[in-house]
Amino acid sequence: MDAARAYALGLVNLVVPAASVLDEAIALAQRIAANAPLAVRYSKSVMKHAGELPESEGWKINQSAVDVVFSSADAMEGPVAFAEKREPRWQGK
Repeated sequence: MDAARAYALGLVNLVVPAASVLDEAIALAQRIAANAPLAVRYSKSVMKHAGELPESEGWKINQSAVDVVFSSADAMEGPVAFAEKREPRWQGK
């Protein structure tokens, strides 16, 4: 399957010329890294493990991650930083 078809099916979120792949990958990594570390860590864990399990078990793992992330100090920091029009100060807690 070529990149255009993968994009059309929603399997990839961006198609760029080969010469731009590394720059685009770094830009994406920087956008991900700017998010709350706890949320990024749990998101990666869910993606890594849920695909190997039956769907019902994957959703259980997802819900466990949501419970942790949304009850974290970082979950409170995000809206406060937004309201105060400043960059969040993530703690990873």
